[in-house]
Amino acid sequence: MRRRELLVTAGAVVSAGCVEALVGGKWAGEHIKTTALSVRDAGGSSPVNEPPSVAFRPESKQVVVSGALLVGSESCDEAKIESIRFEEGTLHTVVTYGEAGGIIPPLGCTGAMTADEYELVVTFRDFVPETVVAEERDAVSESRMTTTTRTKPVD
Repeated sequence: MRRRELLVTAGAVVSAGCVEALVGGKWAGEHIKTTALSVRDAGGSSPVNEPPSVAFRPESKQVVVSGALLVGSESCDEAKIESIRFEEGTLHTVVTYGEAGGIIPPLGCTGAMTADEYELVVTFRDFVPETVVAEERDAVSESRMTTTTRTKPVD
Protein backbone atom coordinates (compact mmCIF):
# COMPACT_ATOMS: atom_id res chain seq x y z
CA MET A 1 0.00 0.00 0.00
CA ARG A 2 1.09 3.50 -0.72
CA ARG A 3 2.39 5.71 2.07
CA ARG A 4 1.92 9.44 1.84
CA GLU A 5 2.16 12.47 4.01
CA LEU A 6 0.13 15.57 3.40
CA LEU A 7 0.80 18.77 5.27
CA VAL A 8 -1.39 21.81 4.95
CA THR A 9 0.01 24.73 6.84
CA ALA A 10 0.45 28.46 6.34
CA GLY A 11 -1.46 28.24 3.08
CA ALA A 12 0.69 25.66 1.29
CA VAL A 13 -0.09 22.06 0.50
CA VAL A 14 2.91 19.77 0.54
CA SER A 15 2.62 16.16 -0.64
CA ALA A 16 5.48 13.70 -0.31
CA GLY A 17 7.87 16.59 0.22
CA CYS A 18 6.84 18.51 -2.92
CA VAL A 19 4.85 21.71 -3.10
CA GLU A 20 1.49 20.86 -4.65
CA ALA A 21 -0.61 24.04 -4.58
CA LEU A 22 -1.17 27.24 -2.67
CA VAL A 23 -4.54 27.52 -0.99
CA GLY A 24 -4.15 31.09 0.20
CA GLY A 25 -4.66 30.37 3.89
CA LYS A 26 -8.15 29.05 3.16
CA TRP A 27 -8.85 27.90 6.72
CA ALA A 28 -7.11 30.75 8.55
CA GLY A 29 -9.20 33.60 9.83
CA GLU A 30 -9.81 35.96 12.67
CA HIS A 31 -9.38 33.25 15.32
CA ILE A 32 -7.64 30.40 13.43
CA LYS A 33 -3.93 30.95 12.81
CA THR A 34 -2.96 27.75 10.91
CA THR A 35 -4.19 24.28 10.06
CA ALA A 36 -2.11 21.18 9.39
CA LEU A 37 -3.42 17.85 8.09
CA SER A 38 -1.14 14.83 8.08
CA VAL A 39 -2.36 11.69 6.33
CA ARG A 40 -0.97 8.18 6.10
CA ASP A 41 -2.21 4.81 4.97
CA ALA A 42 -3.90 3.07 7.89
CA GLY A 43 -2.57 -0.30 6.77
CA GLY A 44 -5.52 -2.11 8.36
CA SER A 45 -4.40 -1.13 11.86
CA SER A 46 -7.01 1.54 12.65
CA PRO A 47 -10.73 1.04 13.22
CA VAL A 48 -12.59 3.04 10.57
CA ASN A 49 -16.00 2.73 12.20
CA GLU A 50 -15.25 4.89 15.24
CA PRO A 51 -15.85 8.64 15.49
CA PRO A 52 -12.88 11.01 15.41
CA SER A 53 -11.12 11.86 18.65
CA VAL A 54 -10.36 15.36 19.90
CA ALA A 55 -7.48 16.55 22.09
CA PHE A 56 -6.96 20.06 23.45
CA ARG A 57 -3.46 21.54 23.77
CA PRO A 58 -4.12 24.86 25.51
CA GLU A 59 -0.41 25.56 26.13
CA SER A 60 0.15 25.75 22.35
CA LYS A 61 -3.36 27.02 21.51
CA GLN A 62 -4.09 23.90 19.47
CA VAL A 63 -6.90 21.44 18.92
CA VAL A 64 -6.01 18.04 17.45
CA VAL A 65 -8.63 15.95 15.65
CA SER A 66 -7.58 12.43 14.66
CA GLY A 67 -9.23 9.40 13.16
CA ALA A 68 -9.35 6.92 10.31
CA LEU A 69 -11.73 6.64 7.39
CA LEU A 70 -12.26 4.66 4.21
CA VAL A 71 -11.12 6.81 1.30
CA GLY A 72 -11.67 4.66 -1.80
CA SER A 73 -8.99 3.58 -4.25
CA GLU A 74 -5.60 3.12 -2.63
CA SER A 75 -3.90 4.66 -5.66
CA CYS A 76 -6.20 7.64 -6.26
CA ASP A 77 -7.90 8.83 -3.06
CA GLU A 78 -6.91 10.18 0.35
CA ALA A 79 -8.29 11.98 3.40
CA LYS A 80 -8.94 15.71 2.84
CA ILE A 81 -10.27 18.68 4.78
CA GLU A 82 -13.80 19.50 3.66
CA SER A 83 -14.37 22.39 6.04
CA ILE A 84 -13.12 24.12 9.16
CA ARG A 85 -15.08 26.92 10.76
CA PHE A 86 -15.25 28.67 14.11
CA GLU A 87 -18.69 29.90 15.16
CA GLU A 88 -20.01 31.09 18.51
CA GLY A 89 -17.07 29.67 20.44
CA THR A 90 -17.18 26.24 18.76
CA LEU A 91 -14.73 24.76 16.27
CA HIS A 92 -16.42 22.67 13.54
CA THR A 93 -14.26 20.36 11.40
CA VAL A 94 -15.17 17.98 8.58
CA VAL A 95 -12.64 15.52 7.16
CA THR A 96 -13.67 13.56 4.09
CA TYR A 97 -11.97 11.86 1.13
CA GLY A 98 -11.02 13.07 -2.30
CA GLU A 99 -8.61 12.74 -5.17
CA ALA A 100 -5.03 12.32 -4.04
CA GLY A 101 -2.70 15.16 -4.82
CA GLY A 102 0.75 14.94 -6.22
CA ILE A 103 3.02 16.20 -8.93
CA ILE A 104 2.26 13.28 -11.27
CA PRO A 105 -1.34 12.03 -11.28
CA PRO A 106 -1.86 8.25 -11.18
CA LEU A 107 -2.28 6.50 -14.52
CA GLY A 108 -5.18 4.43 -13.25
CA CYS A 109 -7.05 3.76 -10.05
CA THR A 110 -7.09 0.36 -8.41
CA GLY A 111 -10.31 -1.11 -7.14
CA ALA A 112 -8.76 -1.87 -3.76
CA MET A 113 -10.52 0.07 -0.98
CA THR A 114 -8.13 1.60 1.52
CA ALA A 115 -8.29 3.57 4.75
CA ASP A 116 -6.27 6.59 5.84
CA GLU A 117 -5.34 7.72 9.31
CA TYR A 118 -5.32 11.46 9.71
CA GLU A 119 -4.37 14.10 12.24
CA LEU A 120 -5.74 17.61 11.86
CA VAL A 121 -4.05 20.28 13.99
CA VAL A 122 -5.82 23.64 14.25
CA THR A 123 -3.77 26.40 15.87
CA PHE A 124 -5.62 29.41 17.26
CA ARG A 125 -4.32 32.95 17.58
CA ASP A 126 -5.40 33.77 21.14
CA PHE A 127 -7.25 30.88 22.80
CA VAL A 128 -8.47 27.31 22.48
CA PRO A 129 -12.24 26.90 21.98
CA GLU A 130 -14.37 25.29 24.67
CA THR A 131 -16.17 22.93 22.27
CA VAL A 132 -15.19 21.01 19.13
CA VAL A 133 -17.59 19.28 16.75
CA ALA A 134 -15.54 16.88 14.60
CA GLU A 135 -17.10 14.98 11.72
CA GLU A 136 -15.72 12.57 9.16
CA ARG A 137 -17.41 11.38 5.96
CA ASP A 138 -15.97 8.32 4.26
CA ALA A 139 -16.13 6.76 0.80
CA VAL A 140 -18.99 4.40 1.65
CA SER A 141 -21.40 7.14 2.72
CA GLU A 142 -20.79 6.70 6.40
CA SER A 143 -20.63 9.78 8.61
CA ARG A 144 -19.34 9.83 12.18
CA MET A 145 -19.37 12.80 14.51
CA THR A 146 -18.18 13.61 17.99
CA THR A 147 -18.70 16.67 20.16
CA THR A 148 -16.08 17.31 22.82
CA THR A 149 -16.08 20.02 25.48
CA ARG A 150 -12.83 21.06 27.12
CA THR A 151 -12.62 20.78 30.87
CA LYS A 152 -11.07 23.75 32.62
CA PRO A 153 -8.63 23.27 35.48
CA VAL A 154 -10.03 24.20 38.88
CA ASP A 155 -8.05 26.93 40.65
